[in-house]
Amino acid sequence: MMNLIKKVKAFYFKICNNFLFILENNSSPIFVYDLYSFKLIKKIGENYEGSLYSMKKFIVDESFKGIEVDTFFEKKIFDENENIFYYIVDNEYGIVRKFVGKFEVDFYLLEIEKSQLLQKIDFEGEIVLFFDSGDIISNTDNTLFRYTNFSLLWQKDFSEITNYKDYDGSLKQGEIREIYSYNNTLIVLTQLFILRINLQTGEIIYSLQLPAGLMTLSIEGDKAYGCYGYHYMEIDLEKGELINFVRIENALLNGQEYNAIMNKACYKDGFVFHGLRLEGGQYAVGAINTKTGKREWISPLSVSMVEKIEFHNDKMFILDTGGNLYIYEKN
Repeated sequence: MMNLIKKVKAFYFKICNNFLFILENNSSPIFVYDLYSFKLIKKIGENYEGSLYSMKKFIVDESFKGIEVDTFFEKKIFDENENIFYYIVDNEYGIVRKFVGKFEVDFYLLEIEKSQLLQKIDFEGEIVLFFDSGDIISNTDNTLFRYTNFSLLWQKDFSEITNYKDYDGSLKQGEIREIYSYNNTLIVLTQLFILRINLQTGEIIYSLQLPAGLMTLSIEGDKAYGCYGYHYMEIDLEKGELINFVRIENALLNGQEYNAIMNKACYKDGFVFHGLRLEGGQYAVGAINTKTGKREWISPLSVSMVEKIEFHNDKMFILDTGGNLYIYEKN
């Protein structure tokens, strides 16, 4: 399945051009590793903070201080006096935050290639999807807003249409957990619903109530996969149908069975990899075979929760909340 080949200290990481860029903490130099040998190539600068982002030929932190990927030269995209901070980008354009007062923030459209602010823009809520076409999907108070050319096209409130009865019989309002772009439509995940939304009109194409809650989805082709608590699910996104629902309460590790809860599903090559919390406080990573719905592999990690699972070719990168990055390679 997968073999652990490296463990390094990391709070944030980014993969670009066959290099692994790492911040070891919230105020750190950038450490550059070769993606294949995992040898440390260079330690660059100091006090990079607020995560790492890939932006054309640069790797930058929240304040747009960064390095050129090809040369490793340090570069500040904007002058520090401009108070401009990262928000969200697509391939050619981005949206940035500009602080104009102690508690006042304006948002601007950024042309990445020229590092040029094009225009001030206004929108409601938090942007969750941004496209180079200028289209924005934002979310506030469980209402989605769709802007085209920065003008409001439609809005839809999901709190009532996704409400549900809780365990005690009380009626709970729906809350948007995640939004995904899928085949020119939107996939909206709430506590117990998956909805497919027409991007042009905001109309509901289908609404699927789930047998248990999910926090995130991993989308591959026309399927979505989820792991949360004791439950594993597979959903057909074209038909809006639940294909598989399995309750998995225990995990077998080194010949001993543990009660285990799941999170952070990530699909790869017929398996859904996921974080595990075993009874006693141990954390691990597991893999469920999508053909059988059974967990076929487990590898212990640390005493910190899995924060992120990401694949790059035949390698798997697992970041935990304790500042550890585990690197696995397919055997």
